[in-house]
Amino acid sequence: MDVHPLTPSRFDDLAALFDTTAVTRNCHCTWFLLREPALTEVWKAGRSRECFERFAESAPAPAGVLAYADDGAPVGWCAIGAREWYPRLEVARAWRGGDPSAWAVTCFYIRRQARHGGLSRSLLEAAVELAGQHGATAVFGAPRADGMKTSGGDGYVGFESTFRACGFNRAAPPDGKRVLMRRDLGSGPVASRP
Repeated sequence: MDVHPLTPSRFDDLAALFDTTAVTRNCHCTWFLLREPALTEVWKAGRSRECFERFAESAPAPAGVLAYADDGAPVGWCAIGAREWYPRLEVARAWRGGDPSAWAVTCFYIRRQARHGGLSRSLLEAAVELAGQHGATAVFGAPRADGMKTSGGDGYVGFESTFRACGFNRAAPPDGKRVLMRRDLGSGPVASRP
């Protein structure tokens, strides 16, 4: 599969991927971008796509990576960006202790028929590479801790085993079902949101 940074020319592809379920269509990767009551207002108005695209166009780096199947259909997504881009992380229990100047992997979505084939690992590696290209010194994630049962869509944050396979280490003990993971990348300035 091909994995590419999200650029405005790929917004329709991301929308096509998110349109495959009601949950992703409604959220359109805005959960971590907005805090209440703004999030509820955007969701009720059906403006998630518009909100996300406005954010992604103004961000100083691509807001994630998008995977394509051999036939060109979008099949996977991983959101990543400077931690300061995501206001919800300021209050998220699982993210306590993370470096505020690092980048954060906040969300994965893989179409059902493309799951269980290693795509989440490919997406995560591409996301880390993107962060490094834009000056990130470290990348954090707060995936489901190993051994914790998942239900429904709660795997959207990824899984500890995937993060470990991509060179991440625990940055803090598990906090409930989630564990803060970190991968150091080197030195350099972190892209800031305008």
